[in-house]
Amino acid sequence: MINRPPMHKENASAKNSPRFKLGQVVAHRWLGYSGVVVDMDLNYEGDGTWIDDEIPLFETHQSTPSNWYRVLIHDTSQEAYVPESMLTPVRDPLPIDHPEVHSFFDTFEHGHYTRTRNLN
Repeated sequence: MINRPPMHKENASAKNSPRFKLGQVVAHRWLGYSGVVVDMDLNYEGDGTWIDDEIPLFETHQSTPSNWYRVLIHDTSQEAYVPESMLTPVRDPLPIDHPEVHSFFDTFEHGHYTRTRNLN
């Protein structure tokens, strides 16, 4: 398990408005996997020391701060912590096969996951 900084920070500025939404199906630009966004960090403030061993160099060296997303990866039991610049929306998305998807969402309709219950 990766020791990540806390996510879903409240002090995000307007320039860090998220491109993706919770429940949106996305794909990784370079690695090709698809998944669903389950959490986001709109104002990443970590020092980056944990990243070097976990994420390839091309993803971590950006000139400006980026929104980061927690993504459940399709056809695996894995998840990823990915900068916004490495994600793209999936056109005509299908449901994601991941054992934890129903822990976060209740339905998949019109290509998007939704939650109708409150999470503790």
